[in-house]
Amino acid sequence: MTVAIEGPPALASLRRDIEEIDRAIVGLVAARLEVAGAAIRLRCDRGEEVTNRIQEGRVLARARRWAIECDIPPALAESILRSILRAGKARFLRTASHAPAVGTVDRRGRPRPVEA
Repeated sequence: MTVAIEGPPALASLRRDIEEIDRAIVGLVAARLEVAGAAIRLRCDRGEEVTNRIQEGRVLARARRWAIECDIPPALAESILRSILRAGKARFLRTASHAPAVGTVDRRGRPRPVEA
């Protein structure tokens, strides 16, 4: 849905460009969450934990390097990726077919025994 944009034609054009970029960003985040969910599922199936701190460190270091190359603040890139990492884990725990609701799984994403 495109919202009516007010302002001079050049500004309206820039706002449309920004809207397209924002849509692309959201689509890329959705795709990343899907792939990350598959990676988490594989790790859990192998008995590993949902969180792989070493890999997360690599992801954040890469984001900082890319930020410097793109002339944006590395802290911004790291903040964005940290948010995406958190959202990916939360989504996995909330939606994975083999995972019960958040709070009823152990650190490895396995269901905890139901207490009677």
